[in-house]
This record gives sequence, structure tokens and C-alpha cells, in this order.
Amino acid sequence: MKLKNRFFRGAVGENGFTYERIPEEIFKLYDQLSKNEVVNIFTGFTIVSDYNSASNVNQFRIDKDEYIPKYRKLVEMVHKNGANFFMQIGHVGINVIQNPETIYGPSSLPLPNKNKNSKEMTKEDILRIENDFAKGALRAKKAGFDGIEIHGAHFYLVSDFLSPIYNKRTDEYGGNDENRARFLIEIIGKIRKKVGNDFIVGVKLNCEDGDKNGITEEAFF
Repeated sequence: MKLKNRFFRGAVGENGFTYERIPEEIFKLYDQLSKNEVVNIFTGFTIVSDYNSASNVNQFRIDKDEYIPKYRKLVEMVHKNGANFFMQIGHVGINVIQNPETIYGPSSLPLPNKNKNSKEMTKEDILRIENDFAKGALRAKKAGFDGIEIHGAHFYLVSDFLSPIYNKRTDEYGGNDENRARFLIEIIGKIRKKVGNDFIVGVKLNCEDGDKNGITEEAFF
């Protein structure tokens, strides 16, 4: 992929998926960005599964095939304006705004301001959501995006697994750095099998958790 310049518009949540459609103001936003020399654009956080965990915030979603044509129109406009377009995909994990019945996490821990614990994900939960990431990435490719970015930061689900603050598991998905990274590595592997080698797959990570008990730059870099 060729980069016309080094101006990137990072993923910023637009809360712009209203009644399962992309409203006109979102088209206007990306039209303006792509016409003004911002030629490498990332969508806001796009949910791959368990959309009800982020209810009432109108976040982008890519958990159904029926959304592919909606995004294709948006991609075609951005490409026509000469910009590259990437979709950021993720699962909210414990980082929920609302208070849904089930809050998925690597371990069952009390959550601030929620008056409940996160649900420790079973192996079946893990495999399901890994597959949801892969299917979401394939939908993004079918919609015409140039690549995807997995959101692995800010205590969304992938970050929850990476962080020893929230990952207290004792199985192959917890404990040492390698095990805590297993969820992310498996997601990347499944995505690559779905999309092939001619599609960009990136990951957004925070270098540190901002807590002495969390991940550090040395652990993952």
C-alpha cells in the first residue's frame, strides 16, 4: 500500500451507527477528512460481537454480513477522494459504558461503578470471540477497507487478557507474558487465515498499564 503522506487520523469513536445505519453526518466527516490531505484514516472502535455490552452508545459494528454494503459505500467515497481506509475492530470487554447483564473478561473481578463482577470467559467464550474477530476482519475486507487494526489497548477485551491486573487465569491464557498474549496471537492467526496475506493487519497496544502491577514496555517490546 502506498502512503501519499504521513498524516494519519487515528481511531476516534464517532458514536455514529444509528439504528443500524451510517448517518449522513458520518459520511460528511469522512468526506471532509479524506479531501483534506488526511490520507490514512482509521474508523472509530468497531464492535465484532456482543454488541449489547456497549448498548446505547451507537458504536460502529461489523458483527453481521448485512453491514458490509453499508461500509462499502463509505469506503468507496474515501477511496475516491484518494485516501487509505482502515477499520479498527475490537470487543469492549470490561470497558463498558452501560451496565449490561454480562460483562466479559478473562477473570471474574469486581468492577468499579458496576456493582457486579466480570464474567470469567470459558474456553467456548474465548474461541467464539476469536472467531468473531476473524469474521469481522473478513467483512471489513469484503467492504473494501485497506486493512484492520485490532484494538488491544485501554482495557478493552484484548488488553484485559494482556494485563496481569485483570487477567488472573491459571490456564494457558493466564500467568506469564506468553500465556496472557495467547488470546491476541490466536486472534491474529485466525484473521490471517480468513483474509489472506494481501490485507494489512495491525494491533493497537498501550506500552504500559499505568499501574506497577500491570504490563510494562519491556514485557511486550
